[in-house]
Amino acid sequence: MATWTGFSHTPRILESAEIWKHECLLADGSLFTDQNLWTFENVVELKEMFVGNPLTGKSTFYDKLKLQVGNAKPKVIQLASEALWLLLLLVYQDSMKPSTKRQRIIEVWDWSNVPHPNSDILDEDALRGLVNPGTAFQTRNWAEYGFLLTLMEAWKALSRDEQSGMLSDQPWVLGEWVLGIDDADTRSFRHMFLYLCYPHEYEKVVSKTAKEQIYTHFSNLIEEGEDPYKNNPSWLSLDQSIYIIREALQDEYETEDLDFFQQPLEDLWRDKASKPRLPKQEIATLDPFFPVEEIDLNGPIENLFLEDDEVKHILSIWRRKKNLILTGPPGVGKTFAARKLAYEIIGIEDPECVEFVQFHQSYSYEDFIQGYRPTKDGFVLKDGHFYRFCDKARSNPETKHVFIIDEINRGNLSKVFGETMMLIEADKRGDQWGIPLAYDDTGKKFFVPDNLYLLGLMNTADRSLAVVDYALRRRFGFVNLTPRFKSQKFRDYVLGTGLSEGLLNTIEERIGRLNEAISEDQSNLGSGYCIGHSYFCAYEESSLSENDWYRQIIETEVLPLLEEYWFDAPSKVDQWRKSLLAEI
Repeated sequence: MATWTGFSHTPRILESAEIWKHECLLADGSLFTDQNLWTFENVVELKEMFVGNPLTGKSTFYDKLKLQVGNAKPKVIQLASEALWLLLLLVYQDSMKPSTKRQRIIEVWDWSNVPHPNSDILDEDALRGLVNPGTAFQTRNWAEYGFLLTLMEAWKALSRDEQSGMLSDQPWVLGEWVLGIDDADTRSFRHMFLYLCYPHEYEKVVSKTAKEQIYTHFSNLIEEGEDPYKNNPSWLSLDQSIYIIREALQDEYETEDLDFFQQPLEDLWRDKASKPRLPKQEIATLDPFFPVEEIDLNGPIENLFLEDDEVKHILSIWRRKKNLILTGPPGVGKTFAARKLAYEIIGIEDPECVEFVQFHQSYSYEDFIQGYRPTKDGFVLKDGHFYRFCDKARSNPETKHVFIIDEINRGNLSKVFGETMMLIEADKRGDQWGIPLAYDDTGKKFFVPDNLYLLGLMNTADRSLAVVDYALRRRFGFVNLTPRFKSQKFRDYVLGTGLSEGLLNTIEERIGRLNEAISEDQSNLGSGYCIGHSYFCAYEESSLSENDWYRQIIETEVLPLLEEYWFDAPSKVDQWRKSLLAEI
């Protein structure tokens, strides 16, 4: 039985789940009233309003939800409120207080202009929750809510016999059916739904990583040939194997009062040193209706001047390879893009999950991985930047971490990475690939965790750079960023700073001609040496006129670069000086 948790309020939550299952899942009724809210028609209408009408921008999830469903018929709005109750039911009170849950559920109900309910399943114990779903769940609640509605639409389309059959002692049939719903393999609510329907068979573990770790540490308890996950790996067979593991543990400890997140089990599958830290306080208490910082995770990344498809393409490569290098000439916003893309991968703007270093010719293995450092008493073994960040990522496996390396090709990459070069490959992550390090004589094995993403930045116009090591090159995906002077997003942004359209057109035309000349100079330069758009993104209306501002950028930033490019052709630089500054 997976119903013992060590929390006194667990029976109240499971009782509430049973009410929902019988009144709303098997019937078309309601949690809070005697009306029929959970009908196929209402679910379809709510799903179309929410999933079929996505809203982007900086507004909160709460504000967007009101815009999407606030004018719906009362029963659909009330269904939206009860669906929100379901989504938040298992979220533990340290992540969201019961009073906050109640407030949000009632606020959504009140949009229907019908007096809000006074129900027992809105009391304190019913809303205390059981699991910490992690940062990604809290910041992407819109995706979880959309999946919940998609799941309910598919469920309500089934016949009564099909529904009753899957809820009548057929937990694995239900699990297989759920996996057929779009995005089921990535959504935390899939785990929640199955636990609420079958709390004796499914664990209240909503992290895929945690389930894999539990299986890895206890799979030896399963008899040879009887391991569903080993025989046919899938998310369903993983749940089945964990169920067998639980039965074996209950026999071993002679009790059903066992929970994988309580002692004595927790320390067996997760070492104290690698226990995930609780999110920072300001994140642990996040109200999922409000955004974190200013990042908009529901739309294209702001101010990158990339189209949506380009952003999706970059993120797709990065998620697949785990390692990405952004290349491009100076001024295309590689560093700015790195931060934005990192937060998009992580799912929250949390600087604690990002590390930033810059390589140089003297950067060493000892700086990056591990080595002996002098002290007043001699030498001591110290961990490097990457080693420490790997430890940090391992301690919080449910949250993605990003390690950014600026000027990645300035270092001697084979020397800096050393024997860890193999470990950064996407299919070589995890403790099963761990190896001893050069300086470590303790026997401890080092590995790169699966939740760590590498991002390198490479300036294609730096003449001093060595050729990128081929062994490293094949381990990274490469994306080239180019100047965006003709992008409408760039134009809109610059005009928004107060720059006149006339000067913007001048910049686009003159720098465009300059970049054409640079690209055509294949013997010395090429497109990797073009002038980027970020030089012209920082205009502020002040005592400095826009013409003086433009002249200052050309004279102090662009021309010195051209002097370096064409160091053996000063007359060419003079020609461009006159061309770029004409009538300014």
